[in-house]
Amino acid sequence: MCRLHLTLVFLQTIAFTLTQAYFTPDFNAFLTSNYGASVQQAFERRDLKDAGSFGGRTRPNEKLSKQAVIFIHGLSQNAEGFEEIRKYYLRRGYTSGELYGITWAEGEALDLFETDMKCRYVKLVRNFILAVQKYTGGQVDVIGYSMGSPMARKAILGGKCVDTGKNLGAPLTSLVDTFVGIAGANYGASALCFLKMGRPCGKTIGLDCKSKYLADINSQRSKYEGRYVFSIYSTEDDVVGYKACGKIASAIPHQDKAFKRRGDHYEVLHSSAELQYSLVQKHRAM
Repeated sequence: MCRLHLTLVFLQTIAFTLTQAYFTPDFNAFLTSNYGASVQQAFERRDLKDAGSFGGRTRPNEKLSKQAVIFIHGLSQNAEGFEEIRKYYLRRGYTSGELYGITWAEGEALDLFETDMKCRYVKLVRNFILAVQKYTGGQVDVIGYSMGSPMARKAILGGKCVDTGKNLGAPLTSLVDTFVGIAGANYGASALCFLKMGRPCGKTIGLDCKSKYLADINSQRSKYEGRYVFSIYSTEDDVVGYKACGKIASAIPHQDKAFKRRGDHYEVLHSSAELQYSLVQKHRAM
């Protein structure tokens, strides 16, 4: 009976890990204890119809063997957009305690014309990186997709917010081992902004290639996103585009290497799963 009970517990744990929709109880308890219920709720986002977050140990004191990977989504998306990528990492040996994601905006397609890179969104992402790092106890890896790439880069860079002047604090560079930008709008989103698509393409905290926000994160004299910095892009990207203001739109200044992949804006995220895994694990393409 004892062996049967252990087998059932193991199977239940696997099922929970594969279908996880929000944070685990252990991570929620950590967030509430260290930051308060309001912060825990802001991170977990149970107010959303779709899954607004994921991550956490399945049991207290569970040993983690890999650095945590934090996924930051793009415009009009939410954490659920990484579900297939999360499952890929699980199949490659990661646990739910090593994979994290949150929804920093409203997570609805209707916000396509209303969402820009506000200081409060950047601060949420920054605080989440800090929380995951404290919870897991080691360096973290960060993967930013689409608008999530410049969002995460500013969260790591810190300094003054362009829209409010609020000082986020010192760079988090020492906490990040590997940063990967996937189809990132790092120099702008020429395809999206060709028709001047509202706030996302604003000239202050938007993805206009000459915005003050992008000038801020791209004007640093050395890389700050992490020890290793990579970008993945496609010449067929139909949202960010291939070039913006004469530069490859998804490139990151001072990056270690860029990787070109085929496919449109959404395909490049999923088709590069193996490459993402290799970059955070080995810091090179397999």
